[in-house]
Order: sequence, then structure tokens, then C-alpha cells
Amino acid sequence: MSTTLKTSSHTYLLESQLAVGGQAVVFRAVDEQKQQVVVKISKDVEGNERLERESKEIQALSQRHGEEAAAWLVRILDTGKTSEGRFFLVEPEYSCNLKQWLQDRPLKERLYAAMLTCKAVDRLHRGVRGWR
Repeated sequence: MSTTLKTSSHTYLLESQLAVGGQAVVFRAVDEQKQQVVVKISKDVEGNERLERESKEIQALSQRHGEEAAAWLVRILDTGKTSEGRFFLVEPEYSCNLKQWLQDRPLKERLYAAMLTCKAVDRLHRGVRGWR
């Protein structure tokens, strides 16, 4: 895999690998203006399909729940396809883990985050069931 990712508008330097799974690899990256992003790149054709569905689900949840969901969902900055595979870019969120984040929120916000999570899992499960 190359150390850069070129999109239609930017070139990103892949600084470090954050995670690797069966379908994709996640990197910390930076663009020409030194903006930090997180890049998820699929590893193969099956990963391409799953990554595309994942990005569409995140975007659909964001659109459906608007600003209320902004605190709980990552914001997708860009999606596309390169010779390496499909990718999407999100804003980095390194300030705390989910458990810490939830502890700092009022009960109403924690319940709303749980509801959005359940909806996302349900939608993913329905998508995966048809995929098997």
C-alpha cells in the first residue's frame, strides 16, 4: 500500500496505521494544509462493498437525525475509490473513548445515543443478513 492517498481534491499522507480488520485498514492521515483526518481503506472487493454500505449508513443516519446526531456520529468528509480500493475520510476524534464521553453527558443525551446506536446496528444487521 502506498503512503499517500490521492482524492479529487487533496493528497493525504498516511502517517500511521490505527487499526486493521478483515475488510479494511484505518490510518491517521494529514493533508497538504496539515488537517488531520482518519482514512478507512478497504482491502478487497468484498471490503469495497461493505465500506460503501457503511459510509451510506453513516450518511443516512446523519441526514435523518440532523444536528442532534452530530455529537454521536462521525462526519464523513469524503468517499471514493482509488487503485487501493474504496475509502472514506472522517474527522479524527481522539479526545476520549466512548465510555468517558457518555459519562460526561446528561441521561437524555445518553439515551438518545443508545437509540441511534440500536438503529445503526439494526440497519447493519438487515444489510448483513441479505449479504450472507
